[in-house]
Amino acid sequence: IDLLWESKESYVPPFYKGKALPSDGASIYVTAFPNMSNGVNILSAKNLSYLWYINGEFIDNVSGQGKQSALIKLDFLDEKTDIKVRVRSPEGLESEKTISVYPHSVMPLFYLYDELLGTRYSSLIERRFETSTDFTLALVPFYFSTKGFLSSSISYSWLLDGLPITPTEKTLMSFRPKENSVGSRNLLIQLSNSKRGLQDAETSLDIFFDTRK
Repeated sequence: IDLLWESKESYVPPFYKGKALPSDGASIYVTAFPNMSNGVNILSAKNLSYLWYINGEFIDNVSGQGKQSALIKLDFLDEKTDIKVRVRSPEGLESEKTISVYPHSVMPLFYLYDELLGTRYSSLIERRFETSTDFTLALVPFYFSTKGFLSSSISYSWLLDGLPITPTEKTLMSFRPKENSVGSRNLLIQLSNSKRGLQDAETSLDIFFDTRK
């Protein structure tokens, strides 16, 4: 039996080439692909019975004949969730497979934003950013359990040097350093997901600017 899982609810940007990872308390889809034979023919997956277990506990509502896929919520009390499926054939053949799925931290990341091109995903900004001109930041909340980063379930609090500020848009902030000035500012963003109580995160950025001519 092969077991494959995917986290359809975890946010990643369009055309992201990696795998969307589940964060704490997220739900994932798990699909079993059995390869069972009665010695003559390969048995059809839809004619088999599937018994699903989470951390050793039988889950009745996702088990049954032909139920080779299950929607499973990760256990937020443990560092990993063990998912087991036991597959049975009408002839009494049986096999099982177990996988462990680990939650991943939510990753709010900064990118430069261009008014014409949008978010420049090739321009990741880490903990420090230096500039001599105006710029706009885009915040991308990787792995939050939401269909879109503008979802009403996600709240964003922007703080500049500890004081609340209003972003240009929910996940965009434009900065215009004063002419002929030099200095630094600290930007802090706190995020929370009302649909997943444990999905809180924050990120910060030190901005250094020098507009002297």
